[in-house]
Amino acid sequence: MFMRVFWFTARSMEDLCSTTQNSIAENLCIRGHDVTIVNGDWNIDLQDKTWNHIGLRYKPLQGVRSISLGKAMKKWIATHNFKADDYALVEWRVVRWVAPELEKKGISWALIDRSPPAFAGILAKIQWIFWKKAWRLAARSKSSGFVVSKQHADFVKVKTGYKNSKVLTAGVDLKMFNVGERNRPLTMVYHGRLDQNRGVFSLPMFAQKIVNAGVKIKLVMIGTGDSFEALLALSDEKSFLQVYGTLPTQKIAQILSQCHIGLLPMPDSKVWRLASPLKRSEYLASGLVVFGIDHSGHQIEGAGEWMKLVAQGEFHTEGLQWIQSLDENTLEALSKEARKYAENTLNWSRTVDVLEKELDSKILH
Repeated sequence: MFMRVFWFTARSMEDLCSTTQNSIAENLCIRGHDVTIVNGDWNIDLQDKTWNHIGLRYKPLQGVRSISLGKAMKKWIATHNFKADDYALVEWRVVRWVAPELEKKGISWALIDRSPPAFAGILAKIQWIFWKKAWRLAARSKSSGFVVSKQHADFVKVKTGYKNSKVLTAGVDLKMFNVGERNRPLTMVYHGRLDQNRGVFSLPMFAQKIVNAGVKIKLVMIGTGDSFEALLALSDEKSFLQVYGTLPTQKIAQILSQCHIGLLPMPDSKVWRLASPLKRSEYLASGLVVFGIDHSGHQIEGAGEWMKLVAQGEFHTEGLQWIQSLDENTLEALSKEARKYAENTLNWSRTVDVLEKELDSKILH
């Protein structure tokens, strides 16, 4: 049944991590729903999308962007004419300002939590306060809540008392991310935020050890973040390292299709144990073998030999031994198995099934 859905997000649609919002919105539109994404992209042209877009002007203050944007969203909701059966998806960073205003208008809403706070220091403390308040507000309002994994759901239950969150797993566009003609030499790739707390500096060190062992290899890193400039400077010194900034999703898919190994360096910490990294799904759809640190955020149900996870302290030593054991035939066989797994389990339609079931229940209610 047709429904109008408004998605309030602090994420820019130019951010690499906006794939989830874009893909879910597109799939809801394919199924006949009318979706509008509301965020702070007031100066970005998004008219080529299947969904509608409202970009709000606001003054982003360093470290508290979500507060400024949340207040702008609150003002917009107050003046917008909603229909009685409209539905809103609200990400936790802006729930404090958005949800009460929606309730004044009689609009049902659901909390979207794609990742708990990832900052460090004082910013993390502020964000954890907002995160807990968001879930407690959802509980008081009897609103639905969506997380990325069972571990995430369990964590929410323990920390906030919210008991019935539903899992929206990270899917992948199987047409865009596909297997291509592989580069030579052996190529490893990481894409996503190039932030220090994601363990990205361990990757050039890892590649250097592989080169020192006499294995020809290339490391490609894609993204922006607090470590981007340092990694870019390092690429001038290391012939095996290529660093790119923000790239269109289509270009990222093309690069992945030419690589062999996708990397998951995020450390074994609370934030990353609760994650369900989108890049993992994109690696598998591209037929990449996945190598990373062994914790619940990286693990995936039904994983085969195409995924190699090791203890954080053994990342370099076990990784080197594993890469030395690979040959062309093994890589080709594992690549086919990885792609097959993605085709069978990681289509975005499975994720949207869960969300659409919730929308249907609200319509029937």
